[in-house]
Amino acid sequence: MTPLDWTMVGLYGAVALAIGIWITRRSSSGANEFLLGGRRVPTAAVLFSLVATELSAATFVGVPSGAYGAVAWTYLQFGIGSILARVVLAIWVIPLYHRRRVRTVYEFIGSRFGEGARRATAITFLIGRWLASSVRLFIAAEAFSLVIGGGVDRAIIGCGVIAALYSVSGGIRAVIWTDAWQGAVLLAGAIALLAAIAEAAPDGLGSIFEWARSHDATRVFSFGAATAGATGDTPSWLATIFASSSHIVTAVLGGFFLTLATHSTDHDMVQRLLTAKSGRSGGRALILSGFVNVPVVVLFLAIGTGFLALDDFAGVTRSAEPSRHVVAHFVKETMAAPWRGVVIAGLFAAAMSSLDSAICAMGATWSVDVCPPMRQSEPETREAWRERRNALGVAVALIVGSLGFASYDRHFADPSLSLVEVALSAMTVVSGALLGVFGAGFLTRRGSSRGAVIGLLSGSVIGAGLFSQKLLLGTVPISWPWWIPISGAITFFVVCSFRGEHQASQVPA
Repeated sequence: MTPLDWTMVGLYGAVALAIGIWITRRSSSGANEFLLGGRRVPTAAVLFSLVATELSAATFVGVPSGAYGAVAWTYLQFGIGSILARVVLAIWVIPLYHRRRVRTVYEFIGSRFGEGARRATAITFLIGRWLASSVRLFIAAEAFSLVIGGGVDRAIIGCGVIAALYSVSGGIRAVIWTDAWQGAVLLAGAIALLAAIAEAAPDGLGSIFEWARSHDATRVFSFGAATAGATGDTPSWLATIFASSSHIVTAVLGGFFLTLATHSTDHDMVQRLLTAKSGRSGGRALILSGFVNVPVVVLFLAIGTGFLALDDFAGVTRSAEPSRHVVAHFVKETMAAPWRGVVIAGLFAAAMSSLDSAICAMGATWSVDVCPPMRQSEPETREAWRERRNALGVAVALIVGSLGFASYDRHFADPSLSLVEVALSAMTVVSGALLGVFGAGFLTRRGSSRGAVIGLLSGSVIGAGLFSQKLLLGTVPISWPWWIPISGAITFFVVCSFRGEHQASQVPA
């Protein structure tokens, strides 16, 4: 790292903090402002913030690594299902949340099944989001430590403290506007990375494109042709679909149900849609974000294909299990200042945009759905201070969780482990259970508080079992995109096996 590189990183950080401070000074001190931005955030800001949050450090580091390992762009198949799910949510779910004037999505569960179910779903979300966001923070910190040194633990603490500064002080409005800036920096870093790859190629991008065409490295659709296993038996087409996360059926259905869960039951994603001026505005931002994500993901896939081509040009044999550090190694060993600093700033932005969102969402959920409500006589400013205190506690918990995962990775984890799949699948342990409860609330008149809690426990146990297949069975016969549909369906039927108790609020308004 040269002084010029540090200047680029410092410039990014200074602008991000300046935006956070500016938004904080312009915002009122009330709880509604802290949690919902006054419900008047422009659609464009909501859109860019949503895209930046979805493109976490797992995307920046993991998607190129995935394209490198698969020699294909099959990851794009998830986008088909994701866009379909966004249309469904934009038409029916997000407008409902706005009509109900909910502060968190778990208030809907409270009105549908009762306060016990509301608290249970909120706690389930907090556990799942803590796991997933801790992994994402570790992914970014590990890349930082490889490029700039200083150790993973220091990078985790540094990222956590910086994100906490503006998240705790300015609330969701500060998060949304800083995320818009961070999204731009993230894209600049990706473009700088692709430009460096083109410069290192013999004939620029032209040679990369020609190599990709001749090696079919940009293939999108996978139909998962079955191959004979160790016993000589060829798996059935059904077994192939369940076992392969890149099969077109698995990917499209997985993307559909993953997005249904994350963008209707995960307050980390839904919170910014609630800050829009109306349900229609939030729904429009949600659909557009799905289409905006496509060219952005293509950019990161092209980076992975570029790494493949450069290795082939240099006569380097591709490992069957490529290092998850392929991006960090290229940045450190090949790129020069100031472009190296731009890429590091982009990685920093990817880490911050997902971390600050988690801090706000988890803090709001703890304040609104888990803690006892404040007395009506208490001033709104005091409630806002309580929410800031809770958000600070969440930031500390995320730092501790990420440090714990770093320790686990050093001592126990397989070094070839795909952290992208871990980041995506960590939340699926509970996402299916949450989706099953919300689905019962939206689609049926059945269910009770007790049924919702039992359903959550059942679905979470199934999700944990699916997550632990490798440990329990030594293999993974059911790939992670199926975990949400399976655990969600079980939860749905468990909840619906109980008769409704809150008839007045059974049918969504």
